[in-house]
Amino acid sequence: PGLFCRRLSNSDLRNRPCLFLDRDGVIVEETNYLHRLEDVRLLDGVAEAVSEAKALGLAVVMVTNQAGIGGGYFTWEDFHGVQELILASYKAQGAHFDMVL
Repeated sequence: PGLFCRRLSNSDLRNRPCLFLDRDGVIVEETNYLHRLEDVRLLDGVAEAVSEAKALGLAVVMVTNQAGIGGGYFTWEDFHGVQELILASYKAQGAHFDMVL
């Protein structure tokens, strides 16, 4: 409870260099307690950076601390909806993440 780990690729991540990117403020625009689909805003240059990292052989992991769930501002269902939109939007730009923590 309270932990989220989603593997998005079948790549062997052991002993590989890895790029960890924070979700809010790095991958998407920072909003207080992002939980509504209409508030998701991708940040410029991220898709290209993720694609470049992957081309260099790095695994790319999205990390996020969702205090809003613990604080009761939104639910896990809200979180999952936002996550799916973010991942699908970046995938449409050719950027693929290996994991979300």
